[in-house]
Amino acid sequence: MLRNTQYDHYFIVFDRANIAANDVAGNFSLTLIDVLDTFVVLDDRIGFERAVKNVIEWVSFDVNTKPQVFETTIRVLGGLLSGHIFANQTGQPFYLPWYRGELLALARDLGERLLPAFSTPTGLPFARV
Repeated sequence: MLRNTQYDHYFIVFDRANIAANDVAGNFSLTLIDVLDTFVVLDDRIGFERAVKNVIEWVSFDVNTKPQVFETTIRVLGGLLSGHIFANQTGQPFYLPWYRGELLALARDLGERLLPAFSTPTGLPFARV
């Protein structure tokens, strides 16, 4: 931790070498994706559009990590799918006319990467994949 004397607060510096902490979140901007539906709930169209653009520009699942399957499924896959539905659905306030299905493509990519976790002898998915 470093101390920020200007505001007298403590903050954590991201450590790329901390595999244990990074792998829990998948090391692929989990919070950025997870917040998409939060902007909808908060009725923040500007925040939603900015977050969609950031996800499209910055998120890639082509990383060497072993994320938690449950968290990744509900927060990332779910966030991408709900973001896609809102961005793509005409006639509602979060429709983005410039959007071309990029979140759905990311969701498919992630889903295909998660699929091996569900191919187990017991039928219960692996905790990490």
